[in-house]
Formats: sequence, structure tokens, C-alpha cells
Amino acid sequence: ACFGVAHRFTAKTCLLASLFTCIVGILVWRVTPQGNSGSQKQAFVAVLDEDVPDVLRRLYGDHAQRVHHGDLIDEQERKKLGDASVYGEILPGGVAELLVHLGGLLPSDSFTDLGSGTGKVCIQAHISTSVGTVLGVELGRQRHARAAEASFALAALGLRDEGRTLNFIQGDALEKVGLWQDSSVVFMNSLRFPRSLMCSLADLFLRRLQPGTIVASSKPLPGCTRCCKQLSALRLPASWHDKVAMQVYVVPPRVPPQFSPLAMGTALLHTNITKASIVDQLGPLGAHWSGHAADNPVRATLLKSAKLEDLIACRIVGCEPTLAACLLNDAYACGVDPRLPHPDVSSSPADGRI
Repeated sequence: ACFGVAHRFTAKTCLLASLFTCIVGILVWRVTPQGNSGSQKQAFVAVLDEDVPDVLRRLYGDHAQRVHHGDLIDEQERKKLGDASVYGEILPGGVAELLVHLGGLLPSDSFTDLGSGTGKVCIQAHISTSVGTVLGVELGRQRHARAAEASFALAALGLRDEGRTLNFIQGDALEKVGLWQDSSVVFMNSLRFPRSLMCSLADLFLRRLQPGTIVASSKPLPGCTRCCKQLSALRLPASWHDKVAMQVYVVPPRVPPQFSPLAMGTALLHTNITKASIVDQLGPLGAHWSGHAADNPVRATLLKSAKLEDLIACRIVGCEPTLAACLLNDAYACGVDPRLPHPDVSSSPADGRI
């Protein structure tokens, strides 16, 4: 009898204990911050490079492959854009190859596409890397609208990481420079950019981009390129050709003010200022170099492939042996008066827009 009473008592106790445990568990779940479970759901998983074309087809539908000769704009906008209305894209495989060449994009990176069209390159950068910020700047109103639609569709597919930034803006990239001057990587599918625009961009790169910024351009930068030192060149598949040249540049280190062409004056045009003499005068060089590549070993190796002395000399004489030759090169390429020690071509005619 005693055993039966004890058994019934134990069973009731276990039942009560179980109910109590369940109630406490429910209460704990209700008061626990949802950030933990939310963060698990929102954890970013990069889309594999081979899966990017499928994602783009889901985002753009029939327009995923329409990338030629003024697609997605009407006749009025085509007339307004002029030569810039001719449109082509670096294909996803080519974009992936470029990003691998740069060591990928990291949370510390800020990637900007100048002339971003319908936004495919920006979206690929966002979904296939851990890049912190992506910005697309497009002059064409209708192409920009298509990029914005794709961005919303990306969120609907659950592939937009709200913990990182993906923005598209419509306007002139020259006027919007304040939004992209701190980028660590600037991409330009620039083959159809007019000369005036390329000259204006080169001037902005010189004056506004930070040392160490990577610039990738399908059209070579004009003039003696004091703004950027070329590191490499790739051949990437594009919508109009299977091997399109893509030049990869880096913004060189800044030099002490006394060595800037502006401080040295127009007399430099008549003196023998060479790369060798610049290096001799600068002395210790390491203090003048900083860049975005500290946490990206592949990109750091790419930067080290260029001699520091050449990078610093590039800031003064560009790709030429002397400053006189550099200024004359700029005059020929961009119509700049060679007597000006620091040419300013930031203002451009109407066709010099993105």
C-alpha cells in the first residue's frame, strides 16, 4: 500500500514538474530577445559564382539577356543620352573573374559602379561577396528604374542582406562624387564614355579618391594618368565580345605638398624633373603610402607588384619619364593647357556625363 501511495505521489509530482518546465520554457522563449533567432535567419550566405546568372534571370526575366544598343530606354531618352545610350555589360563570369583578381570584396570594402545601367554588376557584388557597401550611379532614368526594381525583387527572393548597403542613385557621377569618393573599388564599363568624361573622371580620381583605391576601367584612362598607376590588365567576357580589356589601376600615394606640381610651379615644364630625381629627393617613402588593402592579402600582393618608388613618382609625372612630357600628354589627350601645373578639367560639356 505504501508503495502504491508513493507511486501515485511520484507520478503526480512528475506531471506537475513537467507542466512547470513547459510553462517556464514558454515564458523564457517569449521574453528572450529575438535577435538570436533573427540573426540566424539573416546570416549571409554568398551566392556561388555559377549560380549568379540564374539569380539574374529570376530578377530581370526577359531582360536578363537584353543588353545591347539602347535597350530599356525610349527614343526620347536615347536622344538625350546620345552615344551613352549604346549599352553593353560585362557578363557575370567576367565580373567574378575581376573580383577574384582583386582578392574578393570584404566587409570593409565599398564598391561603386559608375554608369551602373540596370544594376547587374552591383547586385552580383552584393550577393556573391561580403562587401559592406555597394553603390550604382546611372545617368539614364529608365535604366536606373530597372535597377531599383531588381533591388526590391532581390529582397523578395530573400537574397538581399539588410545588414549591408546596396544603393542605386540616378544622376551625373561627376556631380555625385561626394557619394563615392571614399570607395575602395571603383568599376567602370567605360568603353562608350566620351573623352571629355574620361578626362573629368581622371581629374576627380586624382583629387578626391584615397590612396590605395582600385579603379577598374574597360577604357584606358587618358593622358599621363597621374591619378592612377596601372597594375594589371584582364580580358573579360562581355555581352558584345568574349574578351574585353579591363585595366586595373591603383590611386598612388600622396606626396608631400612641396613636391606637388602646383607647388613647384610652371618652371617644371622647363626643368629636368625625372622619376629618379623625385625618388632621390623624397627620401624615406613608406610614410607617404596608405591604402585600403590592409586586410586583403591578395590585393596587398597586387599592390606590392608595383614598386613604391614608381607609385610615388606616378603622382607627379604619371606614366611619363618627366613632368614636361606628362603635361604635354595631358594637353594632347584632354585639351588642357600644358602650362598649367595642375590642370582642372572637372567641368565638362553636356556629353561628358554618366
